[in-house]
Amino acid sequence: MDMSVYSLATAIVFFNVGLVIVRVFRRNTGFLVKNSTVTLLLLALLSLIRAMFPLDLEHAFVLQSETVYASIVDVLHMPLGGKISVGEALLAAWLLGSLAFFCKSAYGLVREFWQVRKFQVTEDARIQEIADRCLPDQVAVFVSPDVAVPMVTGIRKAYVYVPPLTLADEEWQLVLRHEYQHFAGKDIYVKLFYLVLEAVFWWNPVVRFFHQELENLLELRCDSAVTKGMTEKEQVTYLEAILGVMKQVAWRDVRQLNGAASLVDVKRQGFMRQRFEVILNKAAVSKGRSIRNVCIIVIVFVCSYFVVVQPGWYPTEEDYGGGEIVEVTKENAYIKLDKNGVMELYVDGEIFGTVEENELDTPPYDELNIVREE
Repeated sequence: MDMSVYSLATAIVFFNVGLVIVRVFRRNTGFLVKNSTVTLLLLALLSLIRAMFPLDLEHAFVLQSETVYASIVDVLHMPLGGKISVGEALLAAWLLGSLAFFCKSAYGLVREFWQVRKFQVTEDARIQEIADRCLPDQVAVFVSPDVAVPMVTGIRKAYVYVPPLTLADEEWQLVLRHEYQHFAGKDIYVKLFYLVLEAVFWWNPVVRFFHQELENLLELRCDSAVTKGMTEKEQVTYLEAILGVMKQVAWRDVRQLNGAASLVDVKRQGFMRQRFEVILNKAAVSKGRSIRNVCIIVIVFVCSYFVVVQPGWYPTEEDYGGGEIVEVTKENAYIKLDKNGVMELYVDGEIFGTVEENELDTPPYDELNIVREE
């Protein structure tokens, strides 16, 4: 396996395409009803992995881009004052921006942690008794007027915070089970991983707008886990519990914490309606279709590592002065690095010219062996 500028660029292309596909199909309620959310979650996860591990295999198929991609590379190699190229300047801006976004995200998480620690909590024997019946012992439940909607936070232990609401015992049980499911499903790890990815690709608009889509997918997955095996009557009770919460918190200012998962978002009525429709039509999910889609996604993910896009040029008569064109390949050419750091290109045993350092990652030089002068 190898990693280069081109494998990174190819990975970003696959990454963006994957997230756009997830966004399009997540908005299609009919697709969610027939295929469940597992398909889209898997596609999103593999897209993230593809971006974080931009490798290409030794025998990868090379797609030559002779116009757009080649023009971009030409611009990146243009000098930008002194010895710095446009590409090097952009790389420096990328790294500085990632560092700034990472620090901002870390500061936000620490701030949220201390904000949660300062929540005022009150004892409610009734809710605690309900929690003891439906949740594991390692889950702590608090009633706090400082939270707008039921939410859960914590990494090693689940901390469920609920506002003072008027709900029936069965509804409270469903609300608490929903929040605990976010913890059991390790949603916090997915969110933290995506925050790191946002810091790395801060300049990518696809990454920025997909943050909310990730929240949506996790909510849909949580609904599916909680309602699994429920009768139609029990599903209706679950939806009534969500409606009861929405009615009582509609006037509150709901702020989504990066380190927490909340039950409802009253500002996104369209998505809440979709959640209801998916739950009520859950019986229509085709397991065979879902398995087929999962297999297709995994196969495409694996095959993506066998493809890499590189720029391609064809010399003009002006480039070679009307003389003979010599093909440079790994079999007939190599680069010799002398003691002074000068890189000389040898073709068929004869010196053919010199190679600049910024040309080493462009074809055909990126495939040639470099021999050091003894």
